[in-house]
Amino acid sequence: MRIERITLRNFRGVKESTVDLAQGVTIIAGPNEVGKSSIAEAMRLLRTMKHSSRARSILALQPVGRDVGPEVELEFSSRGHHVWVRKQWLREAATELRISGASNEQHTGDAAHERLNTFLAESMDVELFDALEVIQGSSLNAAELVGLRSLTHALDATSAPVADHDELIDRIESEYKDHLTVGGKPRGRYQQVEKQVEELRAALEGLRERSREMDRLTLDTERTQSQLTADEADLLRAQDNLATCQARDDALTGLREAVAEAKTAAENAAARVRDAATAAKAREDLVAEVARREETLREAGAAAGATEEELAALQGSGATLSKARDSARKKVDVARSDAAKASQAVTAALDAEALAHLQERLDTALAAEERRLAAAKLIANSHVSAELLEKIAARSTDVHVARSAREAASARVRIRAEGESALDVDGEELEEEAEILVTDPVVITAPGVARIEVHPGALPEDLERAVQEAEDALAAALEKGQVATVAAAREAAAQRAKAEEERNLADQAFRAAVGTESLEELREQHATLAAQCEATTPQSEQGPEAEREDPRDLAELRENAALAATAAEEADAALEAAQKALEDHHNETARRREQHIRAESARENQAEELTRVTAALEAARSEYSDEGLAAEVAAAKEVATATEAARREAEEQLAAANPEAVDMELANAKEWMESAVERVDDTRGRLRAVTALLDDRAKLGIYDEQQETESRLRSAEREYHSLRRRAAAVRLLREVMIRHRDAAHARYVTPFAEQIERLGRIVFGADFSVEISPELAILSRNLNGQTVPFESLSAGAREQLGLLGRLACAALVDPLEGAPVILDDTLGFADDTRLKSLGAVLNDVGKDAQIIVLTCQPARFSQIGGAKVVHLQSA
Repeated sequence: MRIERITLRNFRGVKESTVDLAQGVTIIAGPNEVGKSSIAEAMRLLRTMKHSSRARSILALQPVGRDVGPEVELEFSSRGHHVWVRKQWLREAATELRISGASNEQHTGDAAHERLNTFLAESMDVELFDALEVIQGSSLNAAELVGLRSLTHALDATSAPVADHDELIDRIESEYKDHLTVGGKPRGRYQQVEKQVEELRAALEGLRERSREMDRLTLDTERTQSQLTADEADLLRAQDNLATCQARDDALTGLREAVAEAKTAAENAAARVRDAATAAKAREDLVAEVARREETLREAGAAAGATEEELAALQGSGATLSKARDSARKKVDVARSDAAKASQAVTAALDAEALAHLQERLDTALAAEERRLAAAKLIANSHVSAELLEKIAARSTDVHVARSAREAASARVRIRAEGESALDVDGEELEEEAEILVTDPVVITAPGVARIEVHPGALPEDLERAVQEAEDALAAALEKGQVATVAAAREAAAQRAKAEEERNLADQAFRAAVGTESLEELREQHATLAAQCEATTPQSEQGPEAEREDPRDLAELRENAALAATAAEEADAALEAAQKALEDHHNETARRREQHIRAESARENQAEELTRVTAALEAARSEYSDEGLAAEVAAAKEVATATEAARREAEEQLAAANPEAVDMELANAKEWMESAVERVDDTRGRLRAVTALLDDRAKLGIYDEQQETESRLRSAEREYHSLRRRAAAVRLLREVMIRHRDAAHARYVTPFAEQIERLGRIVFGADFSVEISPELAILSRNLNGQTVPFESLSAGAREQLGLLGRLACAALVDPLEGAPVILDDTLGFADDTRLKSLGAVLNDVGKDAQIIVLTCQPARFSQIGGAKVVHLQSA
């Protein structure tokens, strides 16, 4: 099989893309998400998924935000046939198949899908197609090649013959599978009996446990009854102990109350001491505050006088700076006026030049629009598009095919006149021998001799219906195009195509003229610019001779405008300097004035604060003198000393009665009482539960059920031992036969190993070799005298060996049964040296097998000689 071309439309992110593939190596390169992996995916889905499928993998193909149907076209050749197949999913779902070459076929719908798979199965090894493909992200996985029909045929043709014991092995395998799984575990009746034995043993153990449980329940009942008697006796002792402890606690109530009263009196006396000390401290702070305020007032008065003198010194220089600022402002006005006039002159010259260019664009756009409208009129009057012409041609071909089929099935009449009598056929004289196709009634007349009518008879209904349907379809297509014949349709389509080309050229010219703007915007710009030019150009200069400025005049105007702008800038700078000097003077004056105001305000505030603090001190002394406060502090301390001594005496009397021990014993007595009540309740509950459970177990007949289960177990164990001996025998026989078969199979896989080693020596070196399993899997690699298992190799080595296995398979398989090797994003772990060697290997295998490489890094494969490179671009 050789794939020639693949086309994707509306497939994931691919709007439309067609790739032509070489017979050997084709490298399809492009950036990420351009649709490379979609090519490999499309080939798989084309073979496996019907057009009516709505599987998740198909729904994922539809482009995001577009209501279109994903579509794939594929062309390939196989065994003398050329195959074209198209499949579209989700929207306008369809399948079309055309096979040409040794035989010609056309199919649509599900029949096309089924015929494609049948054709592939007949012409190639379909499983080989999947085995030789490396899906993106799976390059480290080895190919599963065992059981491939084409590879098996190739190895049969190259390996030494071995003894055929397949029938015996199949019988042994059948017997083995009746008893054991692939892993050697029981199955079938053997598994059922083993499970039955395990279940009966478990059931018997459960019954025995339940018997033992009844014994335990009986013993638990007796123990629980004894425990209840002990718990009830403990409850009586707890009640007596609680009464005794409560009486001792009641006797300490008077001592506790005396301690509480003494403590309250001591706390009140301590509070009186703190209040007296606080009042004395406040009086001292108030006297110190009056002295501090008097000093602060003197400092604030001195600061206010200094700021008043500085402010007076600044107020005389403001008039001089104001005059300098006014003079600079007049100079700026004159300079700006001169600069504006010069700039207006330059602007007027530039507007005139822009107006001429805009007029040229407008003329071009209007002419292109006129040509486009004329072409559009021709297109509107022509109803035969390229698609309709193709449809008319196809319908005409269908008519010829249907008529030919009908004629082939119709009767034929050969007529030859042998006498002198003239013959008429449908009213026309027969001059020579003729053969007439009878599709309609034919009348043959020999005047005066005979009149013969020949009727066509009943043709197959499907032939007549096919002719009628084809003629109706052709007539409908001609009517849609408003033409009478196929030739007229071709002429109308040619005229329409010419008009479309003219319209496209006119569109291009129009877009080039208007650019990103519309024609109306261009006209508005022209009118605006023309009015602006009229407004800025003196009346005396308006005329044909003033349409374009002399370039030398424009340069002189620009120079004058630059000089005027420079003068205006210098005047602005001088004004800015004068303004800044005046502003700085104003700011400094304002700052000095603010300082003076703040100083005056501070002086006034300090005077007010001194008055307030002095008044507060006088008011406090009028209520309590300094000597009265000192006497109050001394008296409060004497009272506090006396109450503290009374508190200590009451606490010592209470401590002598050991109240902590009394409290502790009372708390313990209460908790003992609570726990004794809970234990009695709990034990009674457990006794009820165990008694009820014992009654329930006694009703189940556990002992009888145990004897029956023991009998069933003995019977099942006898059958189990018999089946186990039979399974052991068939396992031993199978192992012996497999050993002999593997020894023969080792000779069978030798050609495959030799092919891998032939290719691998190019990549790894002359001392490279591999060990191949009977399942054609690479078990280990030997290099430089060291053997390393495949799973222990580096990612790069595993990837390269996996590729070599697929390439060896492609090289061994008959090209007539072969399939392309598809490599999606591989060799990402290979270094430059290995890439160069692999390029030589791919080139060598590509001489007989087709290889398709999908990559976003074409530099990896640049060293493959003779490879065709196809670059995909982002949509």
